[in-house]
Amino acid sequence: TAAEASAAAAGASDFGPSAITQLTGRDGCLMQPGWPVDHGCARAGGLLIADSVALAPDERFVYVGSGEGGNGVAVFARDPGTGALEPAGCVSATGGDGRPASEGACGRADGLVGVTDVAISPDGRHAYVASSGNAAISVLDRDPSTGALTAGSCLKDAPLPGRCALLPGLAGAAAVALSADGASVYVAAGGGATLHVLARDPGTGGLTPVQCLSATGSDGLCEPAAGLERPEDVALAPDGRMAYVAGGRGVVTALARDPATGRLAWSGCLRASAPKVGPCEEGGAIAGARGVAVSPDSRDVYVAASASESVAAFRLGPDGALHDTGCVMRRRGRQTADPRARRAAARCELGTAIWAPREIAVSADGTTVVAGGLDTITTYRRWAGSGDLTQTGCAEEDRTSPRCRRVRATAGVNAVAVTGDGRDVYVT
Repeated sequence: TAAEASAAAAGASDFGPSAITQLTGRDGCLMQPGWPVDHGCARAGGLLIADSVALAPDERFVYVGSGEGGNGVAVFARDPGTGALEPAGCVSATGGDGRPASEGACGRADGLVGVTDVAISPDGRHAYVASSGNAAISVLDRDPSTGALTAGSCLKDAPLPGRCALLPGLAGAAAVALSADGASVYVAAGGGATLHVLARDPGTGGLTPVQCLSATGSDGLCEPAAGLERPEDVALAPDGRMAYVAGGRGVVTALARDPATGRLAWSGCLRASAPKVGPCEEGGAIAGARGVAVSPDSRDVYVAASASESVAAFRLGPDGALHDTGCVMRRRGRQTADPRARRAAARCELGTAIWAPREIAVSADGTTVVAGGLDTITTYRRWAGSGDLTQTGCAEEDRTSPRCRRVRATAGVNAVAVTGDGRDVYVT
């Protein structure tokens, strides 16, 4: 609306360090025991190479997935008043919490080597874990009252007899997402360049393969879908009708979803510096697309683009295509010489400290967008009428701008999660 546009323009540069505040002392961060750097954080096991973070549906618990070294998922109880976290358990491939000879500190489950992403089912009964080291998707049973996780089932690219079930094409499993109805699970695998559609049993949490898609068709293993090159993130529209995949080669693919079966049909793709011939349209400032998120009204799609150093916004049209509605970019000089990319960049608002963003999240109330990359977190006000974004703050461990809040223990941001009201942000 005109009022929104005026407010967005007025607020484009009107923010200061107070926009983001880290909790003080040990409440403000948690670190792996034995880690040599001391930021004054509390110490908790299961955080070695923390790669992902997710909130439970009721927001009483936070889950952190750890990659090679940690190889598991740590559970934290969340104080709804302050947002502070307390350790509440863990599960890992070895039963250890990342420290040498710590077996027995955590529960044990298969398929957790090199955890890359964690998602909690909408009913809160199961956690789904993507692991690149095992080329696996693991199902963990969850106790909604305590948040505790225990071993369930799993699917692997190359399982051992009697352990996980077989699902070819899971190499480099990078991201997992569920449909809002909890009926379908989607796994993006960068190494296999595949997107898997799995039907979920709400009772056991078990998964049954329904469909596989890839850019090439993977020699008949999958259905061909242009743009699925090195997929790194997947997001589902809350209305259950669309899925979106971001790929590090600067591609965002849109797929229409059948709510009855969960199956996907290619709808279109956007590519940074797209060739004049080919299936993808010009996507503008999405070079190095790493993260994708959808607004709660399912109208807007937001992309974290590390090479463009931008957060890009798109609106879903009646034709199922994504239409560029703007972007916020650290500096326009990062764009290529391609004239179309440069024209797209010229439409971006200049932002502060948008350093190589790789993850993005939208609050459930639709007002706040959070992006993270390198050691920086940036926040944005979302204008629901237009889908536009206005930067509202930034926080950095190694501060590059006086407008950003200095924070602790954010070097190497891998993931972000935001509470439904946009008040609390969790960063790994």
